[in-house]
Amino acid sequence: MTLRGAVFDMDGTLFDTERIYMEIWFELGREYGVSLGADFTREVCGTGGEKMYRILEQYFSVPDGSVVERKWQERSVERMKYYVTLKEGTLELLEWFRDHGYVMAVASSSPMSWITHYLDVSGTAQYFREVISGRQIARGKPAPDIFLQACERLGVEPADCWVFEDSKNGVKAGYAAGCRTVLIPDLTEPDDETRALCAVYPSFTVFLKELKEGRI
Repeated sequence: MTLRGAVFDMDGTLFDTERIYMEIWFELGREYGVSLGADFTREVCGTGGEKMYRILEQYFSVPDGSVVERKWQERSVERMKYYVTLKEGTLELLEWFRDHGYVMAVASSSPMSWITHYLDVSGTAQYFREVISGRQIARGKPAPDIFLQACERLGVEPADCWVFEDSKNGVKAGYAAGCRTVLIPDLTEPDDETRALCAVYPSFTVFLKELKEGRI
C-alpha cells in the first residue's frame, strides 16, 4: 500500500473549535432549560444535517432541531469571525505531506462558508486541493460518503489515503470508507469500539514524529 492522500476533518481536528461549539450548545441548553452532558457531546460531535436535528430534538425536547441549530450557528459565526486556533502540530504535518507529494482535502460536516472562512483566516487554504462540506452529501458521518467523495476528487483509492478525525462518528465514516483512519482525540477519549477502528495519537506532533521515524 502506497499512501498518497490525506483527508482531514476540520472542527476539533485541524482547529480547536469544538470547545467553543460545546460552550455555545451548553449555553443554549441552559436557555431551553435542559441539562446537557457527556452523552450529548459524544453524539453531536461530527454530525450534521438530519442526523444532528434528530439529536437536538431529543436533547432539547423541541419538535424541530433545525431551529436550535440555526441559533447555534449564528453564535458560532460571531465568536470565530476573525480568528481560529490551530491544533498542535497542524502546520508541521500539512507541510510535511505537501513536501512529500501528498494530495490533501478537508471533509467536514460544517457549512462550506465556515470551512472556507476558517481555512482563509488560519492561512491553511493553500494546502488543500479539495474542500467538501457534509451539507453537500446526502448521508453525513458516520456514513462513509464524504470520505469516498474526497478520495474520488483527489484521484486516490481509499486504501491509499489517510483520514484524520477527532470524533467517533468521523472514525466510523473513515473506517467504513476503507481509509487508513487516525483519531486525534479532542473533547472525549475514544472508547474500545472506536479504538478498534483506527490508530490513536495524542496530537499531530506525535503522529508526525512516528511517521518520520518509520514507525507507522
